[in-house]
Amino acid sequence: MSFDALEVSGASGKPMLLFQFTRDFIHWRWTNAQQPQVLLGQTFAPINISASKIRQGTEPAKLTRTITLPHTSPLAALYRPFPPSDPISIIIWQRHDGEPETPVEWVGRVVGAEFEGAQLRLTCQPSSASARRAGRSRAWQRGCPHALYSLGDGLCNVNRATFEISAQILTNIGSKITANAFATLPDGRLAGGLLEWVLPDGTRERRGIDAHVGNEVTLSFPAPSLPVGGNAIAAPGCAHDVTDCDHFFSNINNFGGNPYTPDRSPFDGDPVF
Repeated sequence: MSFDALEVSGASGKPMLLFQFTRDFIHWRWTNAQQPQVLLGQTFAPINISASKIRQGTEPAKLTRTITLPHTSPLAALYRPFPPSDPISIIIWQRHDGEPETPVEWVGRVVGAEFEGAQLRLTCQPSSASARRAGRSRAWQRGCPHALYSLGDGLCNVNRATFEISAQILTNIGSKITANAFATLPDGRLAGGLLEWVLPDGTRERRGIDAHVGNEVTLSFPAPSLPVGGNAIAAPGCAHDVTDCDHFFSNINNFGGNPYTPDRSPFDGDPVF
């Protein structure tokens, strides 16, 4: 019988799901079937994994889907104690036992994780929800609205590699990180920037920098995976004003603010503007 025939049959179908989780270049492939399944030359290992039903609607918050898997799975380790910096994307295929046809059932990404006893519950959002989300409107403001180091037409376009510094970590206590290289820049220069390092599996982890004084920076939240003695890359922050954009980054041609906006509004009710 074909896949469609098995889907509409009363009792002939034996459905199973194949899950692929992806972070950067690393993939995890599992199935809720009792035996390993092969798809596109890749093997999906049996595991105690399940997914809630697909829901239809127009509100993104109501389109989420919950995937449950053991707390001992390699994916669960990514969420202890903090979630990974990179998004985790998901593809779910469906097939019937004995039927090779395996269509894609669902595509999305992980937006939340919660440990419940011996299980990890992942809250996932379909890719269509991101497509429906309204874009951010650009405000008329003095400061530059561009995200620092963003690339593309009408964006910041500063080359991060030109300004980043390499640092060997001396101490890592809570959110406080020290390195001699941080002291080579003026106090506050790294505030608003980021710290990035490579994990043993080759993926990268990042933290925002909230404060910088001397050889110490304060991160947005702790970085337990950053080892003392290890290397990291620190990228300076930006004040998002004309002076910083021109004098430090030499990027005035891409400045997105309007520094000469009048202090008074012509619509404040005063007839004399």
